[in-house]
Amino acid sequence: MGVSIKLYRRFEQQGIVPARRPRFLDDVAETLSVSAHALERAMNNIPAVRARISTAGTVLTQLVDRYVSQPGRWKGPAVDDADLLDLAALYGRPPQRTRRVLTHELGELRHFLLRMRRERAIADFDTDPQRQHLAHAASERWLEHFSKELALIPERLEQFHRRSVPSDAWQALVDMHDAGARPDGPWVPGTVLGRSATLELLPPSLAQQHQFGDVCAARLTWEGLRHIRLFQDLYGALYPGIRHPLATKQRAPGAAKQPGDMQFSIPQISVRFAFPPLTVAKIMRGSGSKGVDVRLSPTVVVRVGPARPAVTREQDASEEPQEPGS
Repeated sequence: MGVSIKLYRRFEQQGIVPARRPRFLDDVAETLSVSAHALERAMNNIPAVRARISTAGTVLTQLVDRYVSQPGRWKGPAVDDADLLDLAALYGRPPQRTRRVLTHELGELRHFLLRMRRERAIADFDTDPQRQHLAHAASERWLEHFSKELALIPERLEQFHRRSVPSDAWQALVDMHDAGARPDGPWVPGTVLGRSATLELLPPSLAQQHQFGDVCAARLTWEGLRHIRLFQDLYGALYPGIRHPLATKQRAPGAAKQPGDMQFSIPQISVRFAFPPLTVAKIMRGSGSKGVDVRLSPTVVVRVGPARPAVTREQDASEEPQEPGS
């Protein structure tokens, strides 16, 4: 597997995934010939993992008392806070990274606290008994939401640190999401997703890759789509310079296609392809009226412009690539 015995022992005994190996869990599952879900269950049963989640809950409660409940400008926990350093050590991640993620999580709790105290003030000081009664009930509901959300954070951090990917790989996942490249959707050519080194970082459990002739392409798995929905806010905190996934918009049947979501096909290849919307927008800003040629492979060129993409094959493929199995 290309890892040291020390790193593997740490994974097997403590459930800590090497920070710079985003494909690590996929590699373990393949090497041991087990499913990803079986591996997750095994990791959840490691005593050190259960102890870490319990300890993290206690430490988070202390951080909430120290930072969330205190009035003043919100800054998040101090980078040298002893409890934050303990959490970073528990998850095997750098303190600065841990602080960014915790600042987001604790900030969300602060919003719950704000709403709870606002309702409590109305319940305590409003002159209308009916409004007081309603506000008291609302305050209790927000307190319940606060407690539930606080209890979910340790498990969410555990799952995020297991599966998180580097910034360039996250950008590729976001581009696939925005292009609609899900398991039942089109494929995104690899040349517009980043360097080949970036594609090599993508875990197979999150993104499926396939070679169509000489065109490499990728699209999200269902687990990849779930990963984006669950952790996009944590990635936003971790990589603030990378945009969030675009919200999915419904378009009325028969409505004209927008430049950013045009799909296209390649002769002799039986699947559909798509470019990420922002990629198309960048190309069209500098394309003028004629468009720009985007090379997908040594033999395939796509002209992107105001009209629908036009595909040119510079030579015929020797055989027709087919849609891969699920």
